[in-house]
Amino acid sequence: MAASVGAQTAALSAADFLIRARTRLEASGFRCTRDAAPFLLAAHRSRFELTKFGNLDTSFLFACFPAIDRVQLDAFSAASFKAALADRGPRLPRGFGEAVFSYAVAVVESTPPDVLEYVRRDMGPKHWAASENRIVFDIATQQLAVCERTPLWGAAYASSQRNLIRSLLG
Repeated sequence: MAASVGAQTAALSAADFLIRARTRLEASGFRCTRDAAPFLLAAHRSRFELTKFGNLDTSFLFACFPAIDRVQLDAFSAASFKAALADRGPRLPRGFGEAVFSYAVAVVESTPPDVLEYVRRDMGPKHWAASENRIVFDIATQQLAVCERTPLWGAAYASSQRNLIRSLLG
């Protein structure tokens, strides 16, 4: 029997989510590396973006967790940001036609509701000419949690960042 229109899609496992993300990232020009310790998948793209007034280095860094709390998520995000800075290599200082966007993607078996809410409402640490973003994909509920707030200082970028995340990971 043929599947009906609008039928529910099968739930993604962590492996399926990572495969789908990698496929989409590579199709969007990201260089992907598997098992880039401590990350299961690291994706990096560097290109000139007129809307960012210069070169933008964008990194998505993925790790799987059986469960996660806010402290663990913040530590993972900080490690991801540090790796994104290192991956860009020797360049002009950030802010001089250079910027870095880092996306820490935690793939979690089951995420407490307070952590999902934290991701949705907290904009994360502020950096000069850089953006540190926390993302959670909850396997149990198949939810992708991203920050829904729009910062005053980054209003021009927030919507495009959310759209990028959803197109690559959603």
